[in-house]
Amino acid sequence: MTQLKSFVEKVIKKNPGYGIRRTKKELDEKYNIQVGRDVLGKLLNLWGMSLGRKIKLKQPNMIQKILLSLAGRANLLIRTKLNKPFQKGDIST
Repeated sequence: MTQLKSFVEKVIKKNPGYGIRRTKKELDEKYNIQVGRDVLGKLLNLWGMSLGRKIKLKQPNMIQKILLSLAGRANLLIRTKLNKPFQKGDIST
């Protein structure tokens, strides 16, 4: 277990941009150590080691941007006081 940790540290220091999959592949090819991807991720969390690779968040597309900009006006009818059916009421704040 301590040997595995030292090999993982070597791979991470040599290639800081590697993710878990590439780190796993490097361990298998160079050091002939076979470890599962999920197990490797859990061991990294256990050891408090982090990879330099960050996951990019998806940018909202055009429709999502429009919906987000109109989100404040979407619930206008909820804030209105209706006295009769089919009546447009005054907005109460």
